[in-house]
Amino acid sequence: MSGPSPKPAMVLFWVALGAIPGALLRWALASTTLANTLGCFVVGASGLLGSPPARRTLVLGIGFAGSLTTFSTWVLELLTLTRGGQWGGSLGKLLGDGALGVGSVLLGDALYRGLRKLRERRLRR
Repeated sequence: MSGPSPKPAMVLFWVALGAIPGALLRWALASTTLANTLGCFVVGASGLLGSPPARRTLVLGIGFAGSLTTFSTWVLELLTLTRGGQWGGSLGKLLGDGALGVGSVLLGDALYRGLRKLRERRLRR
């Protein structure tokens, strides 16, 4: 994270501010894959691949995306498939969800960079 480090109480505040809506959205979604893909997109679209301000990382990256994504549930789904002898389904989930996650972060980042360039052009006028 760039910039000065926030005080511990403010760190908790910013993380909670993002975590509450992220957790509520996760609760409303019926699909682990959708939650994880959306969380990855948020990471990219929020500009978190560069050197974002600490507050943005705390609210959107750690708070919102962290509570929205469901890695432990995803691993449980993988193990359930594997233990059930569904090796093809397990491998498909592993590779498919991994590709969706990476693709979503990259797509979100491209959107963020494109919108940032557009904004910079408008400000120059």
